[in-house]
Amino acid sequence: MKNKRILLMISFLALGLHAVCLPVFAQQDNPKKIEKMITQGINSAFASTVRISAYDTLKKKANFTAFSGVTVSKEGHVLTAAHAMKTNQYYQISFPDGSQHIAVGMGRIAFKNDTVALDLGLIKIVDQGKWPYAALADNTKMKVSDLVLSISCPESFAKKTPNVRLGRLTNTNFKSGVFESTCKMEPGDSGGGLFNGAGELIGLHSYIKLGEEENFEIPVYYYQKYWAALNVAKDYKQLPAEEEQVVVTKTELGDFKIVPVQNLIKLDQNQTVYTLPITSQLNGLQSSILGTLVTFASKTYLVSKSSMVGVEPVVEIAKIKHSLKVLARQTENDLVLLEVVGNALKGIVLNNRDSVKTTLSRPGSLLVSALGGTQQYVSVLSSGLMPMPRSPGAFGANASFINQKVTITQIFPRGSADGVLKPKDIINSINGNPITLPAHYNEQVSGFYNGDTILIDITRDGENMKLKMPIKLFESNHAAYRFTGGRSLRSDGFVSVFVHDAAIKANECGSPVFDVDHRFYGINIARHSRTSAIILPPSVIIDFINQSLKRTAK
Repeated sequence: MKNKRILLMISFLALGLHAVCLPVFAQQDNPKKIEKMITQGINSAFASTVRISAYDTLKKKANFTAFSGVTVSKEGHVLTAAHAMKTNQYYQISFPDGSQHIAVGMGRIAFKNDTVALDLGLIKIVDQGKWPYAALADNTKMKVSDLVLSISCPESFAKKTPNVRLGRLTNTNFKSGVFESTCKMEPGDSGGGLFNGAGELIGLHSYIKLGEEENFEIPVYYYQKYWAALNVAKDYKQLPAEEEQVVVTKTELGDFKIVPVQNLIKLDQNQTVYTLPITSQLNGLQSSILGTLVTFASKTYLVSKSSMVGVEPVVEIAKIKHSLKVLARQTENDLVLLEVVGNALKGIVLNNRDSVKTTLSRPGSLLVSALGGTQQYVSVLSSGLMPMPRSPGAFGANASFINQKVTITQIFPRGSADGVLKPKDIINSINGNPITLPAHYNEQVSGFYNGDTILIDITRDGENMKLKMPIKLFESNHAAYRFTGGRSLRSDGFVSVFVHDAAIKANECGSPVFDVDHRFYGINIARHSRTSAIILPPSVIIDFINQSLKRTAK
């Protein structure tokens, strides 16, 4: 046992050596220096973050549903959350470089008593190799307001590489089994890593509460404390014996304390005037959204989110409302091009060079969204340019064949049909396609995507009615889907976007985004999930305006 403890201590000490040569960071309020620190931390930690899916060894196929983890040894030990894994289950581990390997579930400690609640899981890669791994931090050195980085694989993104988020520690007392940070989580992030500014692992994502800043993390301290037990494939129903406690020691790195992230960047006076509020009538209701003033080929336009701009749009400038003329719409990127009638304005100057300014952007860049007046939101770039394919929508209603009629029998809460259809509604047609048999219904309701709007002809209580139903993603009652303002109705299906961790509301889309050098980065086109918003880059906006002007000229 003594030799085992010595080997364990050597292993953990080796993990700490990664950080010895990193620079010391104290209190920082210079955005460029903080951006550099974030980039260095990401470079240290990114390669060790993995996406984990249950693997069927007979079918040789991985499950679509996934969660996250972090490799912490060159032998392939992967730390994750106990609630996401099973002992002796086979898994497919996907690294950010695209490589995939088989692993098996080892120890699992999902234990709760009057003083502590543990959520510890360990998975071990079966293949032989030398794997990238993260250095472990000392949880006793954590301080409130320290900068932290989340690197994990949220479920709402079907991509190979993790997303990055920036936050700070808000509660460093981990005696209960967790500590707290402002790094937002959503399903799929469970078991993902929370790192300090040097890229050292301080915790693993466990659970959230309703508030967007209520995110709870498993300290690496407990993985160290029960390391020997976790290396045995066993689901522990009571606390196992403790291994001799191992605390990682290394060169003192200093504080990672920064000023509150929302105070890191200030908009200049010019940037504050480019955001304007737009109101219109959409499906019989008033709709509000933001728009960005842009100047292209010596003429100024207002660009915004098309699905949120209906008929009779108006914009308010200096408390005076002006009519807007719709010049063009583009379904592909959910863009609308508007002209302010009878008003000479100046916007962000766009030219063809803007199409290449952001192509080399890397996760960790600090950004600021201008929300009108002095309102702003500082965020971090979570992912470089990437496609955002459309997600299948959830119709959200079951039907049966009753009296030779296809009749609604069940409405699922928070599905597309909720609030539109009712039980006992008879479905006559969907988008003009007659529904006379259950097979017709099943065929029609399965082919829609998030953001579509469909037309349904029904009979309700003997009266024929025509209804419009916006198709949306199914959202459970989980706290991850109940954030302030909610997800944008159209939140995916874009050819090329950036992802950032801004907590903007759905009706604050259409607003411009800038980097720390005050360069235009694009516009917020959607709030995609609890953890992220989507930016359309300048190149997409320029292409849209060019195409619109060419069509107008013909």
